Amino acid sequence: MIFLIKDLKKPWNLQTGKKNKYMGSIDENLINQLSGLVKLNLTKNEIDTLLSDLNDILNSFSKLNSINTNEFDEFDNTLKDNNQTREDKYNASWDKQIILENAPNHNGDELYIEQVLGDE
Repeated sequence: MIFLIKDLKKPWNLQTGKKNKYMGSIDENLINQLSGLVKLNLTKNEIDTLLSDLNDILNSFSKLNSINTNEFDEFDNTLKDNNQTREDKYNASWDKQIILENAPNHNGDELYIEQVLGDE
């Protein structure tokens, strides 16, 4: 669900890097207005639940916005310093003749395997 609400100001001004004073909140009038726009008939209980949930979400984002992230580079890759690779090791494969002898369904060099997933 996406809400485009003119009354709610952005919590963080990206140009100045300063936090806005007003995060905004959602009230019953706003929920009624939005539910009218999308043709929903919400009960009083549904409105109260939605009101509580949406304000909890806004409060969570408010807490996230209070975290100082100035010391982190947004394009920093933590894996670039720890990229460890290993040498590929060759392991001998099973003998083809032994596999074919133990396969219940085969024809020459081909194995026939029952379908595991899909139409039953």
